[in-house]
Amino acid sequence: MRVLRSPLSTREYARAVHGPRGIRTHGRVDARDRAPRAVPPIQTGSMDRSRLDHHSRRDHHSRPYLRNRLDRWNRYRFRSVWDLDAPPARVYAVLERTGDYPRWWPQVREAERTGERSGDLLIRSLLPYKIRMTATELLRDPGRGLLEAALHGDVEGWARWTVRARRGAGGRGTRALYEQEVEVRSPLLRRLAVPARPAFRLNHALMMRAGRHALAARLAASPEAV
Repeated sequence: MRVLRSPLSTREYARAVHGPRGIRTHGRVDARDRAPRAVPPIQTGSMDRSRLDHHSRRDHHSRPYLRNRLDRWNRYRFRSVWDLDAPPARVYAVLERTGDYPRWWPQVREAERTGERSGDLLIRSLLPYKIRMTATELLRDPGRGLLEAALHGDVEGWARWTVRARRGAGGRGTRALYEQEVEVRSPLLRRLAVPARPAFRLNHALMMRAGRHALAARLAASPEAV
């Protein structure tokens, strides 16, 4: 007896018998014959936007912090004490004439009066850069030995001289205290604020030391030279 084979495969036969749900095996539908399920769309828009908002908020808050740190690196406080063998009145008379500074202070290259209470200064010390600024008189009090000026330009802030009789010098010696608080405004110097800060401070210290020696030499000359 000859057995005739069905032209349908086993799977095709099972699908024809059991319907479109496919072959049932132990009560479950073969995974290969399941109808595809609808996949919910992935909602990435809100997630990506929230991440972007988070980063933008972080950048927004971090930028002022970075600016504040850079501003601190560009602020300077200087304090110098000059002990001089001359009466306070003579020392004060020299320091109040800022237009004459280039005559005796090597680092003050130029001084030009621009108003009754203001003048332009060009300063260069050891390092190869120049500082231009305008000094505007805020206080001139010979009785208390005070000179104070506001500074604008490559640096902004204030500077003050306090001239007093030096103790133990019999009234013939003077202690001149120089104080300065400034913030650098020159774009070039601001970019170098962090790596060059020690050099800037050393540059200022050398300028003040040279000024003290130069003023002492000027005061030691005849009164007419002062």
